[in-house]
Amino acid sequence: MTTVADRPTHSGSAPGPDGVEFATVTGDLPAPGDDRLVLVVALAGSALLGDGEPLVPGRWALLDPARPGTPTADGAFRALCVRFPRDRVEPRGEPLPGVAGTAFEAGPGLAGYVCDTLCHLDTHRLAMGPHAAVAVRHAVDLVGVLLRSVAGVEPAPHCDLLDRINAHIEANLGDPDLALAGIAAAHFVSARHLHNLFAGTGTSAAAWIRARRVEMCRRDLADPALADVPAAAIGSRWGFRGPSHFGQVFKRATGLTPAAYREASSSSSRS
Repeated sequence: MTTVADRPTHSGSAPGPDGVEFATVTGDLPAPGDDRLVLVVALAGSALLGDGEPLVPGRWALLDPARPGTPTADGAFRALCVRFPRDRVEPRGEPLPGVAGTAFEAGPGLAGYVCDTLCHLDTHRLAMGPHAAVAVRHAVDLVGVLLRSVAGVEPAPHCDLLDRINAHIEANLGDPDLALAGIAAAHFVSARHLHNLFAGTGTSAAAWIRARRVEMCRRDLADPALADVPAAAIGSRWGFRGPSHFGQVFKRATGLTPAAYREASSSSSRS
């Protein structure tokens, strides 16, 4: 048996929309890394995740960077690995106990359906063109349903939908064309339903997007490592259309212009 570190070669793709990455690995298991989880669907060979049953074809497992231990795999091991942000399947920070590091059967029922869907999507997603991002997003939603089912967490569809929408907004804050109609369409809801979802939180989708953009700009303007980056470039990075628009929205939210906010933050850090 060899460990992940011994044989790091694998083929796959760069992370796509919402930080989701599909990869087929041969002879190893990927380290989850950063704060993303990895769902592994075994296709051939065998791997050991710990003291439990081996991960062989017909089984799946979840790898978590927070879980100690080094998985091992034999030379014939091959698997589909789907890497995705933790917050996509742990709504509102709720942990999923007893799931990571264990091989589960992918037989008839939800597990088999989810694993089959992921394998089918991996085979055909490049032919889906612009529709692939939506298909991948909903496939990860299915993964979340599966993981919560295994963990014994009751589904909460209303909260899950709002969490998915917020995750979509976070992933696309830098896109100046991010619009309510597009957000609603990406989640197969009407603009009215999107409005009602946010109304229940005491804000609107548009106000939430502005607030998150301003917060990201505040963070970057206060970062000494970005002191040489023009304020206008920071505003553009987070989806504001031009320096004037950025300055108006930022001052309305903070009471300061971007330049004054940066200077105040710099003075505070020096004192």
